[in-house]
Amino acid sequence: MKIHKRLPGAIFAAVTLVAATPDVEPETARRHIDAAHALAGADLMPIADGYLCRAPQQAAAYLAPIAGNKINPEPAAAFDNLFYVGGNFVGTWILKTPAGLVLIDAMWNEKDAANIIEPGMRKLGLDPAEIKHVLITHGHVDHYGSARHFQSVYGAKIWASAADWDIIVADPHPLAKGVAPPTRGEVAVDGGKLEFGDEAIGFVLTPGHTPGTLSLVVPVRDKGQRRIVTLWGGTAMPETSAGVRQMHASLLKLWRVGEDAGAEGEISTHAFVDDGFGRFARKPLGANNPFTLGRDGYVRVMGIHSECILAQASRYEAAGK
Repeated sequence: MKIHKRLPGAIFAAVTLVAATPDVEPETARRHIDAAHALAGADLMPIADGYLCRAPQQAAAYLAPIAGNKINPEPAAAFDNLFYVGGNFVGTWILKTPAGLVLIDAMWNEKDAANIIEPGMRKLGLDPAEIKHVLITHGHVDHYGSARHFQSVYGAKIWASAADWDIIVADPHPLAKGVAPPTRGEVAVDGGKLEFGDEAIGFVLTPGHTPGTLSLVVPVRDKGQRRIVTLWGGTAMPETSAGVRQMHASLLKLWRVGEDAGAEGEISTHAFVDDGFGRFARKPLGANNPFTLGRDGYVRVMGIHSECILAQASRYEAAGK
């Protein structure tokens, strides 16, 4: 199978582990997938039947046309003050706050800033000069690639965990060749916050995808009503069962923090992971915002993610990984 040249290393696991996983799905993995489907029902089935739950070879086939699609989706609003700009594989979320704009992730490189992020922002009536902060969920180039641009042009503060700052400034990934990382900036700590007015984005460290993957608790407005959503900062799974188990523990941590905060939804900068594009397509069709799942819906979607991770752990364990 030909692999899209811009896929980050963690996604390559979907292909490189094909030969190391069983040809027949282990019974324990099947049970976890069945549990994910039971949680999903009709409304969340695209998530349970999507990328995260699939065995590596199936995930690779699922991902290839997404990564190869060069026609970018239109910039769009998920909430009154939260917007998606980006590509089919990866994008940027933009939170409008009383103290300026906060970008969550920064795509691949400066060309993405100039050709995708900034023009998309202007389509939405957002001024790039108002960008005050860029939050980097983890140290892979498809998430930090244009951060230096926003740092140098607009003076934006760049945030990442300490562990992933080490990855970013070392620039170890072959796909990062030629991409200048941002100057080491603000350090996001577990339980910390980025405050703006009476609101704040909460930081939750969720190691697994990378040593310092940063997940977020984000306050949004839905037709004027305050809501909370979480953003899981790293979704592609590690290449060992031990790593996947660590990722699962981190997901449970984020799930707990989200529930305690009253979360009613979740988002991802890889929108194919959680049916983000499907939800954007459905948004104009009904009175209810498909990004607002309610507290029960939040529990269901996090439960689906949990079962998908456990299924992958079962596959790796059956393969002796």
